[in-house]
Amino acid sequence: MDGGNEAIQEYFRQAEKYEIEKTYEAKILIVGESGVGKTTLMELLFNPGHLVPSPESTQPSTLGVVVKSDRLFKHPDKKLPNIKAHIWDFGGQDIQHMLHQYFLTDDCMYILLADESTDSAHYEYWFHVINLSGKNSPILVLLNRHKGQNAVIPFDAKLYKETFPNLKILDLGEIDLGNLDHRWGDLINELAFNLSKLPIVGQQTLKPWKAIREEIEKLRPKKYILIEDFDEICYRNGLEEQRDARFLLNYLHKIGFVLHYEEGTLQNTIFLDPNWITHAIYDVLSDAVIINKNGQFKKDQLYEHWQSNLCDKKHTQAYSQDECNYLLNLMLKNHFEVCYSLESKPSYYIVPTKLPNRKPEHEFEAPNSLRFLYLYPFIPEGLLSRLIVRMQEYIEEGKVWLTGAIFHKDGYSAVVLQQDTAQEGAKYIGISINGAELYKCQEFLRNIRREIEHIHRSTFPYIKYSEMVVCNCPVCKKHQTPNFYAYENLQTYLEERGKEIFCTVGNQKVDIRQMIDEVYLPEDFDRDGQKKLIAPKSEIKKKTIKIFLASSFELSEDRREFEIFINRKNKEYQKQGIFLKLVIWEDFIDTMPATRLQDEYNKAIADCDIFVSLFHTKVGKYTNEEFDKVFGSFKGNGKPLVYTYFKDAPINISKITPEINTLLGFKQKLSDLGHFHTIYSNTDDLKSKFGEQLEKVMEKL
Repeated sequence: MDGGNEAIQEYFRQAEKYEIEKTYEAKILIVGESGVGKTTLMELLFNPGHLVPSPESTQPSTLGVVVKSDRLFKHPDKKLPNIKAHIWDFGGQDIQHMLHQYFLTDDCMYILLADESTDSAHYEYWFHVINLSGKNSPILVLLNRHKGQNAVIPFDAKLYKETFPNLKILDLGEIDLGNLDHRWGDLINELAFNLSKLPIVGQQTLKPWKAIREEIEKLRPKKYILIEDFDEICYRNGLEEQRDARFLLNYLHKIGFVLHYEEGTLQNTIFLDPNWITHAIYDVLSDAVIINKNGQFKKDQLYEHWQSNLCDKKHTQAYSQDECNYLLNLMLKNHFEVCYSLESKPSYYIVPTKLPNRKPEHEFEAPNSLRFLYLYPFIPEGLLSRLIVRMQEYIEEGKVWLTGAIFHKDGYSAVVLQQDTAQEGAKYIGISINGAELYKCQEFLRNIRREIEHIHRSTFPYIKYSEMVVCNCPVCKKHQTPNFYAYENLQTYLEERGKEIFCTVGNQKVDIRQMIDEVYLPEDFDRDGQKKLIAPKSEIKKKTIKIFLASSFELSEDRREFEIFINRKNKEYQKQGIFLKLVIWEDFIDTMPATRLQDEYNKAIADCDIFVSLFHTKVGKYTNEEFDKVFGSFKGNGKPLVYTYFKDAPINISKITPEINTLLGFKQKLSDLGHFHTIYSNTDDLKSKFGEQLEKVMEKL
């Protein structure tokens, strides 16, 4: 079991509480260059009779990632159930590589498909990428040789196993996907065998999970759900504690059933349809009309494109306005970090990976600048472009290009460049800071390092790199190509050899500690003098207004629209230093035992500034009691402000139950309390009426 002692303890805690059963599901990721037959392979896995296009025909390349679920493989042990696989087909075009990093994971099986055009550089690229995100997964290399093609260059498994000793590389040999023979059966058996060896296959799971999985499957027409919706489904099916629900969510993510990110602002959303996300974003990245030659696009043009294009065959409707807003937001900072907005041109955005590679006029190697390097044996696609997105507020207008950018802060400038090194395959990100005071140069450098380290931690957990410290001897300070030393080597030298090191450029000895102190600040080190990672930058302190939303499950769509509305309002208020925090309390208010609910509910209510409740055809069992507490708190200390909304919409008479009396009784109770409720006809009406109230009370909160 992955996750160490904590995961093992969690498993046994759950095992004591729930019944246990084994599950046999996993994820297969098909990767490789464009045009090698990845989509054909996936189609054949589901239908061996699939009509394979001829090598001469022109076929559209896969756009982004296409997912197909529930391919059954016979378990090698005939006593055990079939293995259910969720298969992900990755587009191979270079422009799509940047976003692949968000979907490659451990605990799965990779098929690296190649053909006669695949060279060593392509193999190395995919091995490097998988090594960054999925190093514990087997990689099955398969060569697709079309009839009449020249001989495929054999895959040198020995070479790559030696080059990537941490990877589990397996050579499956050749196959002709256009002319299946006995090798197809051998391939299926090999896939089944390797799937059966994955730790996640046969994993002990908890019986409530099966019912939860089935209920989520019924929601598939939706593109995504909120994590609160997931918790609600879990609770309804007997998985009562939130940590148990998260344990399940992590499992469903690993087998490719859903897509969920545990960090950042994406953690509140569970994607049921990855095709919907990837199609839209990859489509834009691949479109030379939407994104012009200067890497810019206009919001209106993007929306017009999305709203006139279908996602794929499964989705018969183009993207809606709300979906367009959501997708564009996914492309920004703290999400997929594909683009950033231009302050000088409202509604225009820059995509750094689509910028021309033209350096602006600038003195790039100013003497006496503070210089620093990150040296990578392999640098993943998009690392620099994501840094540019994350540092967008400091970009000097017009001074950003494909492989670099110039940042300004408080009179200090920083040039950041990505370049190749003399060492084959290695690249570096070089940073040069110019300014009057060394301390402020160090601070600026530290800000840039913080953002780079964030990208490392959040997306590339296994990335290898060296921090290179520039020599500070008088010659190197003015030299175009000064000496750089890996920090870890300098530290070893200090501990084992002495305080000085000889610089071959300046032909003199240099004080190591002084060299280190010119780059790093005291806060970069712990009490023992060991260099530590930089903590993420804390949010600028804002005035937070907490809005508590209570609604029954019948109004889940209204609740979702309300949440989108609050997110939009946040964009308006953020410049005023105001953040609206929406606390959503699902309809398990009505079903959770009062003994369990009370403490959590009271704590949440006591901490909120505004209480909003939505009703339609019923009022839950505990709502009267809890409303008394909320309203009593308001009467006593004026907090929280209480807003009650009743939906006036047609009701199917066949669905009217005696519960309608709870609604009538509750309305009478509000009247007796002197509390005036509000009627709304639809979600637009709700947003309009609450928005008006919010404007009125904002200054008082």
